[in-house]
This record gives sequence, C-alpha cells and structure tokens, in this order.
Amino acid sequence: MNLANITQAYYELFPGDLSGNKMQRQTPGVLFAATEIAGYPNAELLLFNEKHARDIGLGTIENDTDRDFLNATALPENIKTYATAYAGHQFGNWAGQLGDGRAIFAGEITNGNGKTTELQWKGAGATPYSRHADGRAVLRSTVREYLMSEAMHHLNIPTTRSLSISFSGEEVLRDIMYSGNPAYEKGAVMMNRQHTREEYLELIRKAKAIVPDIAFSQDMIVGFCGETEEDHQLTLSLMKEVEYDYGYMFAYSERPGTPAHKKMEDDVPADVKQRRLAEVIALQGELSRKRMSGYVGKIHEILIEGTSKKDENQWKGRNSQNAVCVFDKKPGQKIGDVIPVFVHGNTQGTLLGTAAAEISVAVN
Repeated sequence: MNLANITQAYYELFPGDLSGNKMQRQTPGVLFAATEIAGYPNAELLLFNEKHARDIGLGTIENDTDRDFLNATALPENIKTYATAYAGHQFGNWAGQLGDGRAIFAGEITNGNGKTTELQWKGAGATPYSRHADGRAVLRSTVREYLMSEAMHHLNIPTTRSLSISFSGEEVLRDIMYSGNPAYEKGAVMMNRQHTREEYLELIRKAKAIVPDIAFSQDMIVGFCGETEEDHQLTLSLMKEVEYDYGYMFAYSERPGTPAHKKMEDDVPADVKQRRLAEVIALQGELSRKRMSGYVGKIHEILIEGTSKKDENQWKGRNSQNAVCVFDKKPGQKIGDVIPVFVHGNTQGTLLGTAAAEISVAVN
C-alpha cells in the first residue's frame, strides 16, 4: 500500500495536545490529542476492501507492514496518530467538550484525481475522550457496521466506509443483554475513511430529501490562525447551502499555554475577526428567521420542557426540529406531555403558539 503517501495535514495545521498523556480527560484549547494505537501483536486481518482502497489512493496489500497498519499493530514512522475533540449538543443540551472515544486517526490520503480522504481506526484502543470506556470494538458489531456502511454506499447514501476488519487477537468484556452478566467475546479493529466537504454537503442533501423538515445546527469559530478571506467565503457559502437552523459562533482568541499559542501565529487581525464574525452572525440570523417564519401557520407537536422564564403562565417546549415554542398553560397539562400547538407567530428564536385543541384551524 502507499503508506508513504499518507499525510498529516490535520495534525500539523491545527493545535493539539502532544503530551502523550493517556489519562481520559478534557483537552481545552486544542482540536486533537496525540493518541497511541493499542498495538495488537496477535491481530489477524479478516477482510480487506481492495477496490475501495485503490479508489482512495491507498493501493493494495503488498507486505506485513501493510497488514500491521490495517491491524493497528505497528506503524510507519511518517504516521502520527491522534483522536479529535469536538463539542456540541446532546438531546438538546450543551454537552461541553467531547471527543472520539473509539476512533483514532491515521492522517489523510489523496488519490490521482486530487480527492482527499481521512483514515481512522475504530477499536484500536482508548483515547483521552473515551469517558471511562476501553476504546475497543467487538467482532459482531464491527461486521454489522461494515455491512451497513457498504449497504448505505450502494444506496447512494454518503457515509463513512470501511476498508478492513481485523480480529484483534484479544477478547473484550461486554454485557450484550444489559443483564448484569457480562461475558468475554472476540475483539476487532476496523479501518475507516471519512468525509470531504463535498461528501458532507451530499449527505446534507440526501438527509433533506428523506426528511424534508430536518434541522441542522452548527458551532463555528472564525479567524483561526491562517484563515484567509477565501476560507471565510467558503464558510459563508457552506452556511448558505446547508441553511443551518441555528448556531453558536465565536471569534478565535489565544489561550496561553495551549499548543496553538505555542506553535501557531494568531495572524488574523482583531478587526478582521470581528468583521467576519459579524458577517457569520448576520447570515445565521437571516437563515434562522427564514426557518422560524416557515413554522408559522402550522400545527406542531410540542414536547413540554417547563415553565417559560418570561411568563409563569406559559409553557416552554420544543418541536421535532428543536425550535423553542411558548404557549399558554391549561389545566391537565404537565412537563413531559406532547401537545399539538398551532404556531401563529415568531421571534428570531422562539415560536409563539396556542394549544390546537382550543382553536379551529384549516390544515392542508
């Protein structure tokens, strides 16, 4: 395989925690943490998707070095491994910093057509973001994930695809039935590839075709080290194409002691950062207002979350797209109920409604 052609653009460009600390933890101020693979000495390659490997520019298996790479046993010197950090919302709540707890990245490979693909293992060991899990994978779920990723690919649904499956040579303790009776089963490691920008956009288009009312949110930092005006315009064009429902947007600022502060120059002027941030916020405002106004005049199923902070006589809840809605309380309603609500108005961030049972509405 063309292992010498694997590049480390993400590792070299972005700030990371290079300490090698194996403790599971948060890593503030960085986008990844250097992470060692488990190094399975008795791993056995079970399946290799040779056609896919050729398509992405990785080539075919030629020697034991190639097998060791796929098996997460040993690596060539040019490959630096890492786990990525991210942050976002889970179940409608801000979850803070998270990260890949079962995925370790190997870098990127570019094929003859100039298409770049990210490579990662799943099940190659714990990362700083494993949250008390072991970072391992079991054979049964790995085979299932491989088959499903191939099925989705051949249904023209963009997704992470699998290059190989290996038996790790070790057993993993799992409670399959959640019965309190865990048992050991065969462990596995899988080599995957991830999305480019165009694949991401194609996935968005497919999702919208299947679920027309689907909602998307974003977390965005502008003015990161080295960001050009072209990069900024690409950000704006991505926002316009996806049409995010809402987002959380900030200007990059240095944090003393972080790898970005030590290794990278904060070279985007403050006034440029603020101008770009203002443009991103303004565009997101337009997109959010457009989305919110589209909810008006329709009945929505609203999950009651609690009392409105502004009016104790109103409930606050969310529709299936996570948009906040307020409406007057009525006897018999309680937190956790799902109420049909007719939306008659909106602000930029809140829907204004009336319980549908109280009104007569013609619904198309």
